[in-house]
Amino acid sequence: LNRWFISPAHHQIHHSLEARHLGANRGFELAIWDRLWGTLYVPDREEAFRMGIGDASDGAWNSVGRLYAWPIRYILARIGWARPPRLDVPAAQS
Repeated sequence: LNRWFISPAHHQIHHSLEARHLGANRGFELAIWDRLWGTLYVPDREEAFRMGIGDASDGAWNSVGRLYAWPIRYILARIGWARPPRLDVPAAQS
């Protein structure tokens, strides 16, 4: 099943700081997207690596509204129906 569904082990690779994992396991629930694009990385059972959360810009996505509304607003802005959403971290979260 680990070739079709994203497991916690796959998700850890998504947060790896190792260069060999860069861009791997970008799918959410289904590994099919990573299989299609060649980015699926299935870790060994005992594989060790460093994990991190990036450059601290992730704080911009710590709200349900931003997580779900930002992509919709981005699409609407691309077709001219809304102002572009902010990309930076809001001042309250920085």
